Amino acid sequence: MAVSIAMTVAGCSGNDEDRVSPYKKIEMSDETRAVVSNANDFALDLFTKVESGADGKNVVVSPLSVMTTLSMLANGDNGDSRDAILGLLGFADKSEGLDRLNEYCKVILRNLPVVDSSTKCKLANSVWSGQNALVPDFASVMTEIYNSEYKSVSPSGAEGQKAINSWIEDKTSGLIRDFIKQPLMYDFAVVNATYFKGIWKERFDKGNTKSERFSNIDGSESEVDMMHLSDKKFACSVDDDAIALSMPYGNGNFEMVSILPVREDGFDDLIENLNERYVGMINNRRYYSVDLSFPKFTSSSDFDVLGYFKEAGLHSGSQFNAIYSNPLTLCSILTGVTVSVDESGTEAAAVTMPGMVTGIDDELKLEFNRPFIYLIRETSTGTILFMGKVTKL
Repeated sequence: MAVSIAMTVAGCSGNDEDRVSPYKKIEMSDETRAVVSNANDFALDLFTKVESGADGKNVVVSPLSVMTTLSMLANGDNGDSRDAILGLLGFADKSEGLDRLNEYCKVILRNLPVVDSSTKCKLANSVWSGQNALVPDFASVMTEIYNSEYKSVSPSGAEGQKAINSWIEDKTSGLIRDFIKQPLMYDFAVVNATYFKGIWKERFDKGNTKSERFSNIDGSESEVDMMHLSDKKFACSVDDDAIALSMPYGNGNFEMVSILPVREDGFDDLIENLNERYVGMINNRRYYSVDLSFPKFTSSSDFDVLGYFKEAGLHSGSQFNAIYSNPLTLCSILTGVTVSVDESGTEAAAVTMPGMVTGIDDELKLEFNRPFIYLIRETSTGTILFMGKVTKL
């Protein structure tokens, strides 16, 4: 049976196919492999939450980048903040969960970059700190488990902004530039950068790419560059509600799974039931001869993901007591992702950076209910543009 599919998803651009290595199974203990289920549950839940706040716009997130960063942070506390992260990542047994999480991250960080010689996968971590010395146990885990570079530069101010942006640009092969848009006031930060570039196993012929219509979720239509493949074998899961197409890169260690609702009005139902249906889609695939139409596109997102973790007990103000000798307070978890898909393959990059300050913010109640002065200034020069007073309203 031939299946004709027109789809959208997230993807990117290529490498040298002459260097394709044999498929390689990454070895894990049964205990560590069980963490994959935790990681995928977290990924699907994070995407669902981010998607629900996107208001119909394109959105992309890197669950691996966010999870790796949270895992690094979990080692920076031995109390409530650690337990909140472990709970968020699905570990009911908090006493053993951190060791299992660290082992999983160690295996992933060491193996993903080398599992396919025709695919570039770079996973880089760094720790940014100014004057304060790191607690030795935390420093050891960052180096030995997470391969983190230690940067004796405060993430605060223009110097920190420039240094971190330069590091991110280098680790993402220039795909993410100027991630930090303005100077921050952080005393400490960890940063994960994730980069992927893979060639399709079945590449699209540029000569077959045509301008065609894409039906947007708001009912409008757009003209897009649509790529085409005919009569190619792909693994698919097909049921009454959705079709999941697997498009492998290189030697098959990496793939893009694109999920299309069968009904034109079925996207919301697909999102609503994605967590429950994902495993079934992956486990029930078989090969079809496919005539494929797939759009070229580039998608970028950047936001603070910390708000999505509040219900799990991780929030602005969470304390971490095992990084410095004094506690650090979590302020934000910034993340940015860019994905590009074309005829050759997929290029994608992500960065995640939690920002922290020393000490605990004092609570302050302000009521401007009496005469006050105000001014408007430009922050990089200190130039005051407007200044006034309010004495009567």
